Amino acid sequence: MEENIDILLTTYNTKIEYLKEQIDSILNQTYTNFKLIISDDCSPKEEVKTTLREYAQKDKRIELYFQEKNLGCTKSFEFLLNKSTANYIAFSDHDDIWYPTKIEESIKAIKEKDVSLVYCDSNQIDANGKIINESYLRYKNMPIINTNYNKILPFSRHIAIGCSQMITKEVKEKMLPFTEKTFAHDWHSTYIASNLKGIYCIDKPLFGYRIHENNIFGGRNLKQNMRTLEKRKRKWL
Repeated sequence: MEENIDILLTTYNTKIEYLKEQIDSILNQTYTNFKLIISDDCSPKEEVKTTLREYAQKDKRIELYFQEKNLGCTKSFEFLLNKSTANYIAFSDHDDIWYPTKIEESIKAIKEKDVSLVYCDSNQIDANGKIINESYLRYKNMPIINTNYNKILPFSRHIAIGCSQMITKEVKEKMLPFTEKTFAHDWHSTYIASNLKGIYCIDKPLFGYRIHENNIFGGRNLKQNMRTLEKRKRKWL
């Protein structure tokens, strides 16, 4: 029997072309037993909301929410986690492209390896979807953890970006509620999972991670965000 999976996606003023490519790539996964829970974070662009409504009308697997005020990325994912009921949860950005077997390979790995979190590699793609780097993990010199690896120190560096992750319901339950120390949902999930059954890396690109100037972490705001992150880390430790 296939496991139920919740895919959590938050949107804000997304470029419509990117948004459609992201949602289409999720809906066309080889693994089909999932619910796509989307929260729009009070986008000023009405076109974003219209596009989301059109998708929700066409596919019953989509559960759609519209925020009346802007929550920000971290609080938006907290909202979505509270809406999730599945045993396994995947995080999604709003501007990437998932390859067809991303969910299938993630759920297989998390069950076979008996871990609390799996993450995968990705191709870096540009604004037009062209591959500009074959391996995000190697480009960023990030660790490839391919064994049960408990009690790592994830706050010494980031290990698994959210859009590459699948977590168990147990991780979700321990993540909630977020506190003022919760800087980013994916750091939070990695820390918790590493202290449960551990984490595992699928050393294979399962999606295209889009790099463009409006990325929260991938574009021009990267240095500013990393400086903020370092300050938050000092408070956590």
